[in-house]
Amino acid sequence: MNRSLNVLVIAEMKEGWSFVACKQALLKMGHRVEVFNVGEITFPMARSLFWRAAYKVSRDPIVNRVNRALRQFLRAGLPVSPDFVLICKGEYLLPETLLALKRQTGALLFNWQTDDYFSPTLSSKHAIRSIPIYDCIFAHAKDNLPELIRGGARRAEYLPHGADPALYHPLNHSAREPYEEEVVFVGNWRKERQAFLERLVSEDFPYRMTLWGYQWEHLPRGSPLRPYVKFEAVPWESYGRLIRRSKIALVFLVRFDTGRVVVPLRLFEIPAAGGFMLVEKGNGQAEEFYRAGEEMACFSDIPDLRAKIGYFLPNEQERFRIALAGQRRAVESGYFYTQKMERMIRVYGELCKS
Repeated sequence: MNRSLNVLVIAEMKEGWSFVACKQALLKMGHRVEVFNVGEITFPMARSLFWRAAYKVSRDPIVNRVNRALRQFLRAGLPVSPDFVLICKGEYLLPETLLALKRQTGALLFNWQTDDYFSPTLSSKHAIRSIPIYDCIFAHAKDNLPELIRGGARRAEYLPHGADPALYHPLNHSAREPYEEEVVFVGNWRKERQAFLERLVSEDFPYRMTLWGYQWEHLPRGSPLRPYVKFEAVPWESYGRLIRRSKIALVFLVRFDTGRVVVPLRLFEIPAAGGFMLVEKGNGQAEEFYRAGEEMACFSDIPDLRAKIGYFLPNEQERFRIALAGQRRAVESGYFYTQKMERMIRVYGELCKS
């Protein structure tokens, strides 16, 4: 596809988030991008105690607000008609809104589900009802593909997360940045992560560790993890620096409430930024992307993680060798949003010809 395309992105947009990187990648490729920022509606509601409580009872208020605002946005008119619309997850979008969007613009509709399309908490009944409306659904969870086809999907493609190209920082033997942290974990609180890390630090943990991310306020007052937690997300402008200046960056797999397990976004971001990652082994999910022992290090349980931390912390040359190989793998295999957008544009071209 050689010509410049017009793309409408419908997503929660926040600096450092995936779809901001997708937008920037499309712009750098020479395409034109319009944005409907769902976050202008959802973020203020998420900060409100009233709306957070209401959300636990029903999603209808947020669904109604998002769909009403999107219809108003479309009625106001777009500068140019989009060739395709890229929707992040679409859990708040009603089927009738999507059909109206198709009628008004004549565009192809793409959905990139970056969680699990069939999760009762991360997706919705509206997203499931809308499956046949999309021209292509891209899924981060590979196991979603047969379910999407059974649900009436016109086309379903496996498309894992990627890294923001802005994070890329080429590693250099002669210009290494000084270390400021020993062990870091950047990621949201999850119940299973809390339980694992509490066991890790409850005895015989003589290392400095820092945990960053959202929702760690769920930790009980007596949790042994509290001294390690920052209780805030890493500012985007500091994220790459934090990764590069940490000796070890931990990576935990993502477990959805459907029972599926996938690799997280960090698996692509850490090598891009030039960090050394120590990854939860699971059932080999991460080995789809990197070679264990060569492009990443892996741990299987708490004794193994303790042993790996104790081995790698003083072994700077080994960490650098693995981090460099991981970064090369990310570059050579196209683990960046630029390549993800190129993939979508190829699919767009194929659908236009069919």
